[in-house]
Amino acid sequence: MVNKDCYDFKNLFFYTVVMLIVLSSTMSRADAQASLQQCQYVRDKIKYYTDLKRAGGSASQMAFWHRKRNDYKAQFSDYHCTKYRNKLK
Repeated sequence: MVNKDCYDFKNLFFYTVVMLIVLSSTMSRADAQASLQQCQYVRDKIKYYTDLKRAGGSASQMAFWHRKRNDYKAQFSDYHCTKYRNKLK
């Protein structure tokens, strides 16, 4: 009886781990896909920080704006927003 309980627990543990792996990979793919509105927001932020940099400022402001713009550019890439490229304003 002890062996059967141990076997059942091992199976339950194994299937739980497999389900968690499957769910986490599915969720990460879903997070990577963005809607048109999300991509538009990210693109607007990239343009905003680009315009701030072009207007000029102190060195620390410019560095901050540059970092923020690069963060949004990375999001744009991570969200695969290039598929909406022709629809973005």
